[in-house]
Amino acid sequence: MVFISHFIMIYREMRVECRIWLWKLVEIMIKTWVNGVTYEGQWSTVTALKHGSGTYVWKSGQEYEGDWKNGRQNGEGTFTWPDGDIYEGEYKNGQKHGKGKLTCANGTIYQGDFKADKSCGLGTQSWPKGDKYEGYFSDNKENGKGTYTWDDGRKYLGVWKQGKRHEKGVFYDPEGNQVPLEWSNGQLL
Repeated sequence: MVFISHFIMIYREMRVECRIWLWKLVEIMIKTWVNGVTYEGQWSTVTALKHGSGTYVWKSGQEYEGDWKNGRQNGEGTFTWPDGDIYEGEYKNGQKHGKGKLTCANGTIYQGDFKADKSCGLGTQSWPKGDKYEGYFSDNKENGKGTYTWDDGRKYLGVWKQGKRHEKGVFYDPEGNQVPLEWSNGQLL
């Protein structure tokens, strides 16, 4: 690979700095728009889209650092929000998709499967006070079989539907005593 050029272009809406290497389809670019948005990373010389690894910073302060394909987040990456929330994991077509971990500034953590930007599939969510849910999620809510454990050792094993306890389950106190329970949409029967 031979370095052949370095140039800076200034348009009405953006400043683009490029470094071009001969015989390569992916080049390095630093692009800054007048509204403060920036992209620094690889891009495709064929499609002129973000492609490879790079960092994109929005005017709002949101930042994505990771893999790109055809102008969208695709592969492994880290997304950081100005409030301190951080997602680390897989992306597909610009959305959280696959395995990932979302750490919220308030101390809540979700680690597990994502689909179309939402927790969906098997995962674990824990809260700052020590409670934890392990099980299935759909549409960012507990959905399917799961176990909720309180910080004092109490535990509930059962089924959830759209974030609410549903159907039969078993409650365990800290000593391990069992109480069978039945729920309907979050209401104890």
